[in-house]
Amino acid sequence: MSGRRRDSDSGFTLVEVIVSILLISIVLSALTTFFVSTTGVTRLQGGRQAAVQLATEAMERARKIDPAALPTGRDQQSVTTQWNSPVAGVDLTGMQKVYDSTAANGAGATAALPTAVQSVTLDSVTYQESWYLGQCWQPKGGGDCTATSGYAAMYRVIVAVAWSDATCTGGCVYLDSTLISSKYPDPLLNVNGG
Repeated sequence: MSGRRRDSDSGFTLVEVIVSILLISIVLSALTTFFVSTTGVTRLQGGRQAAVQLATEAMERARKIDPAALPTGRDQQSVTTQWNSPVAGVDLTGMQKVYDSTAANGAGATAALPTAVQSVTLDSVTYQESWYLGQCWQPKGGGDCTATSGYAAMYRVIVAVAWSDATCTGGCVYLDSTLISSKYPDPLLNVNGG
């Protein structure tokens, strides 16, 4: 017999320690990647949620305006400049430009639905709001509102809310649009019951 005694509590060998450290490093690396991607998605969702809120408020602003007054102050030059370089994703086909022929050049920036981009900062993120106003017509039997003169004249309001985020190539954009009768305001309901 050899004079060496084998002790069961002799500890880990160097190889076992290195393998353990390697396994822990792999697991931590995977967790770090997961954490970083989750943080990015959470930030993007927060930005999108704020953009939806801003677009909803912008649409409510448009709906509160008398339909006949929607183009008021939106001068032809400002509208043309805006339509020549719309926010990415904004589709202006299917409607005609609408402007106030009595408005002075440059007045569109201060119109009720401005032609100039409006900046809003929420939670240290700057959002750029843009309003587009066009006219389209719906056929008598219903269907898509098109740029071809037809039965029911409508205003199409498009709101674009853009912001910067590393997860969106070229920036993030949220779009919302609605049709508003060019002749008749939306009915107002008395929510107070009186």
